[in-house]
Amino acid sequence: MDTLLQDLRYAARTLVRARGFTIAVLLTLALGIGATTAMFGVVHGVLLRPLSFPAPDRLVMVWERTPEGTRDRNYVSPANVAEWREQSTTFEGLAAFVRFPASLTGQGEPEAVQGQAVTPNFFSLLRVRPALGRVFLPGDEDAGDAAAGAPTPVILSHELWARRYNADPGIIGRAITVSDASATVVGVMPPETRVLDSRPALWIPIAVNPETTGRYLSVVGRLKDGATLEQAKAEMEAVARRLSAAKPENNRDWSVNVVPLHDDTVGEARPALLVLLGAVGLLLLIACANVANLLLARASARRREVALRVSLGATRGRLARQMLTEALLLAAAGGALGVLAAVWGTRLLLDALPEGVAIPRAEQVGFSVPVFAFAAGITLLTGALFGLAPALAVSDGGAHQDLKDSSRGSTVGPGRGRLRGAIVVSQVALAVVLLAGAGLLGRSLWRLLSVDTGIHAERVLTARVSLPDARYEEPERRVVFNDELFRRVDALPGVSAVGSVGWLPMTGDKSATGFTVAGRPAPEPGKEPGADIRGVGGDYFRVLGVPLVRGRLFTGADGAAAPRVFVVNQAFVREHFPGEDPIGRRLAVQWDGDPVGEIVGVVGDERESGPASEAAPAIYFWHAQDPWSSFTLLARTTGEPGALSAAVAREVRAVDPLLPVDAVRPMASVVSDVVARPRLNAVLLGAFSTAALLLAALGIYGVIAYAVSQRTREIGVRVALGAAPRDVLRLVVGQGVRLAAVGLGVGLLASLAATRLMRGLLFGVEPGDPLTLAAVLAVLGAVALLASYLPARRAARTDPLQALRAE
Repeated sequence: MDTLLQDLRYAARTLVRARGFTIAVLLTLALGIGATTAMFGVVHGVLLRPLSFPAPDRLVMVWERTPEGTRDRNYVSPANVAEWREQSTTFEGLAAFVRFPASLTGQGEPEAVQGQAVTPNFFSLLRVRPALGRVFLPGDEDAGDAAAGAPTPVILSHELWARRYNADPGIIGRAITVSDASATVVGVMPPETRVLDSRPALWIPIAVNPETTGRYLSVVGRLKDGATLEQAKAEMEAVARRLSAAKPENNRDWSVNVVPLHDDTVGEARPALLVLLGAVGLLLLIACANVANLLLARASARRREVALRVSLGATRGRLARQMLTEALLLAAAGGALGVLAAVWGTRLLLDALPEGVAIPRAEQVGFSVPVFAFAAGITLLTGALFGLAPALAVSDGGAHQDLKDSSRGSTVGPGRGRLRGAIVVSQVALAVVLLAGAGLLGRSLWRLLSVDTGIHAERVLTARVSLPDARYEEPERRVVFNDELFRRVDALPGVSAVGSVGWLPMTGDKSATGFTVAGRPAPEPGKEPGADIRGVGGDYFRVLGVPLVRGRLFTGADGAAAPRVFVVNQAFVREHFPGEDPIGRRLAVQWDGDPVGEIVGVVGDERESGPASEAAPAIYFWHAQDPWSSFTLLARTTGEPGALSAAVAREVRAVDPLLPVDAVRPMASVVSDVVARPRLNAVLLGAFSTAALLLAALGIYGVIAYAVSQRTREIGVRVALGAAPRDVLRLVVGQGVRLAAVGLGVGLLASLAATRLMRGLLFGVEPGDPLTLAAVLAVLGAVALLASYLPARRAARTDPLQALRAE
């Protein structure tokens, strides 16, 4: 222990004296350890931390899989939920839920919030206890019937209770108005209660109607004790086969997908987070290599001191331990700085996330004991990694030779030179891998942004409007409201066109169903062709710039009393009427009321789910013939759309003072949100790669500069004997280029393997893309050449008299 304390005191004094060296090492370590710790903190909170439910490993999501396999997490019909409950034996219970737009009136200003309708067993299945009151009970789903006249039970989120109702502890039993219907508060949930990364403001109970076949429910289940995930999957697939045979009209060839709730919650964030964690791991290794090179240079500069200590009796082990002690002391200080940077950087990153990027379970990201333990572990490992090289260098048994060499200015031995060269090669190779990944993500993002989505989002304002059923149950009232709102908004200065759509494109929300074509043989039950259903109103196509290709658009003559008409898109024609003219053909759509109508027009395709997906066949309904209670208003403006936000909200209130307006934002920001996550991935990996490129350049520069300083006498002799400056340049630059070339070759092979792990994050570009790899090699080669040229230029200016006199 006394020896260790002595080593620590000596190391501290030595590092304080070498302030410049110490600061450079600490900053490098703080960058590597800080970035790695911050990313691990995110990965731990999102991927590794258990869900905040009792026995979370027993919870699963149960989805349906479409017959063609294009969607493996499709919503479920109430009829199938009822069948699953009756036929399954591996589940303790199954609960269904669906989100819905709600409005709060009464106390304060009208407010639009997100609600969730759940079966009464929802909270008991999750084993979530309310902070106040109770959860739903069997029979609550029957409350609120118009016939019964009783208010609907409602449970509030902790956030809504605190914000709108001032955290009133007497809220239980209080009457509130939800979407113009009377409701009674029966409970308040704990803070941040969520499922599937959805955080509703309130919950109401719903019943599962076994006669309803439309698919719109999400289903969560809890496995019985002793039941395995594989057993549940096998059982539910068997149930799906029975339903396919027994009720083919709705279930033919449909299957079931059982997914652990944790995996479903994390979703597509997992591969991106793992790639970024791997990237900061590579950055940490490059930082370690840089520090190892600095320590090697420092050890070489101290070789006379080391040789004297050996001559006075110090053993190789004692010297190696001293070097390791210095390295670990540096690592501890750098780790402390890195953790501070990680705490600050993580919070800054989460606060600065673009609006369209929602990291699942972001509230769980923090610096818990496992994260600090990870930081301590990588700090020790880092110290051991970069401390090993100088420890080996001082214990190589050449102390007496060093003592003699130092008296005449000889260079270090070839073994140490090879070690430093190997470290630089590893830096360059790791930088190639990081830059290749960043380049692929950058090209993928460029391809994504270059896709024509069929939507002209510039200068378009959107606003979500939800009409409560209590006052707008009759379709005629919805049509009157829509027409009056269109008229008012269209009259606003700066508005050139107004329309509406049920599900706003690019948000991921949509509806689809089957249909049949008049005059064609009737398909087998369950084998009907399908298409998306889009309810539109006003000048929707003009607002978003969707062109008319054939026929006509909807007009004012297409009222509720007029014959039903449809407009379809080009994808619909390609799939269902190839080589035919669809105008005038009649469709029977499996929708509310099973409408039958005529196709009157064909419009251009919209990539409704975003640029990464192809346009789906779509049937457009006209609002006057099928008015939706919840829709998005769209207004094309002549100027900045955000400037009209207040005016549009005011016109909605003018039509209905109790109606709140939600999600008032430019359509361009909606489109931007679609690529926000890939853009963030590219920016983060690009930042890590830039840091790696800088560290690799510094590594090459440091090795060549140190080699030049050690070969001053040799270069002076060469110049004295007639060597031209270009010969010296060629000699020195050649050394750096050779090291870089080896690193580039190794890195190229490594990147071909590593980038395959990123396949799921790429769009329009393949791993190992030759253009990207060529650009990466060119950039790194140029940087390596520059890093070698700077010390080479100084060497070429060597004055032989000064060099030999110094010797």
